[in-house]
Amino acid sequence: MRSGDDIEAEIRSRVIGKVLGDNPGDIAVSVSHGVVRMTGVVAERREAVRLERLASKVPGVSRVESSVTWEADTTYPGRRPRFAYPARRRRQLATVVRRRRLVKGIMEMYRRSR
Repeated sequence: MRSGDDIEAEIRSRVIGKVLGDNPGDIAVSVSHGVVRMTGVVAERREAVRLERLASKVPGVSRVESSVTWEADTTYPGRRPRFAYPARRRRQLATVVRRRRLVKGIMEMYRRSR
């Protein structure tokens, strides 16, 4: 198992350096027993998401707890994300759509039979 200092050094050099480039900002990283905790502020939401995703792929990391905040949410500028609803709500909406199609089909059959 890798030491926390090794994991922290790799996250600082590879992950934070890759996402934020020459301006690492105020990102604080601590590692304890494979659990990475990151705090700080970045410019855009996509940077915070990318930091968390890349940190979780570093060998020796078991979990990432990120409280990195962002100044601007530019993930989906001008449009809604594809999955804006949680999974449960998407299933409910799909059920409503199926029921409406079924009723529409039944009504169409009734009209044809008259």
